[in-house]
Amino acid sequence: MLVIYIILGFIISVQLGMTLAANLIGNGAVNFMERSYFKHPRSTFEKLMNIVFYVLYGVPHYMYTRLMIRYTYWRARVLFLLCSILLIFIVFILIVIFGLIVDLIAA
Repeated sequence: MLVIYIILGFIISVQLGMTLAANLIGNGAVNFMERSYFKHPRSTFEKLMNIVFYVLYGVPHYMYTRLMIRYTYWRARVLFLLCSILLIFIVFILIVIFGLIVDLIAA
């Protein structure tokens, strides 16, 4: 059970870290994320790497690219910052709820 918690913590920390990187660096961070994505996967390895891409970078990449398509650059950056703050708040709430559930189960 501890291994699952460690894996989930790693995934959440990478998501939040790449969200922070996308806020600070912008397009450079998104280009870095896209280096691990295969456009037309043919082999099982490439399909598996695309799944890993979505698990590790899915939320910040999706939010950033969608906002950049719909809005001007600076408006999209401000909206992405607001979405990032909302994402951090939601993750914090989930961690608190998860901690309470674990505490109730352990008691």
